[in-house]
Amino acid sequence: MFSSCIVPNIQIAFKCGFCLKKFTTRDTREKHERTHTGEKPFKCRIDGCDKKFSQSNNRIRHERTHKVNSFSCDLCSKSYGRNEMLKIHKRKVHNITKFYKCDKCKDVVFEKFSELTRHNRFLHKK
Repeated sequence: MFSSCIVPNIQIAFKCGFCLKKFTTRDTREKHERTHTGEKPFKCRIDGCDKKFSQSNNRIRHERTHKVNSFSCDLCSKSYGRNEMLKIHKRKVHNITKFYKCDKCKDVVFEKFSELTRHNRFLHKK
């Protein structure tokens, strides 16, 4: 049986006004309460973008998407600001779950490591 952990010397003084969940800091309670209110006080700071977020870390992650897309698909040249998004694209659009890229050839990608090994052995004498 598991029981809830009680941490000594920490007072829980901040209760959510909606669901009565308890928090140790005012900040964490306020962050939680936004899940009830839908408040999004963090607006994207990039000109022309009107997206808003309930947490500042989500805004920061979003703002990175405005930067030069440095992760390009070597199969169709679509670009993304985050490598995770490129991986999702390759999995959904090209049906590639894992891929292996040749270091010497610009646009050569293999689904299996054994294919890359064979490619290197015959083309690059590795």
